[in-house]
Amino acid sequence: MLINLERLDAAVLSHNHIDHAGGFDALLGFCPKIKIYAKKDVLNGFYKKAGFFSVPIGLGKEYFVKRADNFVLFNRFQQIADGIFLMSNEVFDDCFKDNSLLMKKYGKIVADDYSHELFMVIFPTLEPKDGYVIISSCTHSGIVNILNTARQTWEGAPVLGFVGGIHLTKNSGKKLICPLEEIEKTASEIKAMDIGPVYVCHCTGQKGYERLKIHLGDQIQYLRAGEELEF
Repeated sequence: MLINLERLDAAVLSHNHIDHAGGFDALLGFCPKIKIYAKKDVLNGFYKKAGFFSVPIGLGKEYFVKRADNFVLFNRFQQIADGIFLMSNEVFDDCFKDNSLLMKKYGKIVADDYSHELFMVIFPTLEPKDGYVIISSCTHSGIVNILNTARQTWEGAPVLGFVGGIHLTKNSGKKLICPLEEIEKTASEIKAMDIGPVYVCHCTGQKGYERLKIHLGDQIQYLRAGEELEF
């Protein structure tokens, strides 16, 4: 897309899984002094269950120590520019959880609680009354929970759109890992919220998108690499 990476002001680590965290050394080769924003919880260890084994799938704590000058770690809420905020999920209603994803907490390997996950809220006009766009990554915490967290934070401000992956598939998007009933419930709750368009990608997978499309129709679209959105 001919974007000059040397002109970047900042970067964001959405969560500490290697498919989202593995490119920072390459990025820092272009802009070695860039600030990278992340939740403090990225310092925990993260794993994926593989049979009887737990395989590491995140950057180790030593990486963040090594790159301490670059990382800005925060607890739950951070403004990084005018009209641009990072925050973590604060609504924990039932949603699909991938039981194969694990984390180390208090010295024990347990189910990942996604406290290391964040999402971005952008106000295109800088005016809350004009609304905002949510940009997520894998949305492990649940899209409905994340939407409700943002709506509680900026009560009354319209949601202009949601952009991100919704963790529904594996094997390159070819196999659903989420029960159909959960997908139907999610689509129904999104529809009831009266929000703008939903652009999905990544771990949503084509099969996940097709199931959501049945219920959401034109409100949902699949976002592909190289496409641009305007709000």
